[in-house]
Amino acid sequence: MNNKQYYDNSYLPSIIKWGRITSIIGAVAIMLPVIALRYFFGIEVDSAKLTSAITMQLAVTAVWWIIDPVSIFPALGTSGTIVACLSGNMHNLRLPAALTATKASGYDEGTSEANVMATVGVCISVFIINS
Repeated sequence: MNNKQYYDNSYLPSIIKWGRITSIIGAVAIMLPVIALRYFFGIEVDSAKLTSAITMQLAVTAVWWIIDPVSIFPALGTSGTIVACLSGNMHNLRLPAALTATKASGYDEGTSEANVMATVGVCISVFIINS
């Protein structure tokens, strides 16, 4: 099995599977503070205020849910995009790290090798910033 076949048949399906799992875990984890406030501290939020706050936040950020992945995906690839979405700072930290790693490796952007190198760059930036 050559590198391209391994990338398409083994690497990408595994990345997509674990990306879905970690994204679901991340979505649930985001709700933990609200759940803790409600059930452990007895603080209740009026549903009208909560709906208003959610609506305002969605109006501001919904467009970026489309723009960010579409504009950044070509440079980061599937796995780099998943890691960048979960860790944040996509434009000002993850993207430059991915592009630098890809350029330093010498691979052409858009290839499977470049996508792996971009993921390495994103993961290293997450590790360095969080350690």
